Amino acid sequence: MEINGKKVVVIGGASGMGRASAELLAARGASVAILDREGSDGKDVATALGARFMRWTSPTSPGPRKPCRLRSTIWAVCM
Repeated sequence: MEINGKKVVVIGGASGMGRASAELLAARGASVAILDREGSDGKDVATALGARFMRWTSPTSPGPRKPCRLRSTIWAVCM
């Protein structure tokens, strides 16, 4: 599969399998956007990969709620 030049959103890309996926996709030339929860290492991972980062606040997260819709979030990071 050709990955170079594709736009990819990795949900949960701050750690574990999501991070490994983001790293692999970036290494193969994809334009990566990492979507992860606030307080994660997502911003640092994105910076290291030259990727974009957007925090995700779930409607069920503790603290101030600023839920975002997945579709509008993906649109924002891909455009």
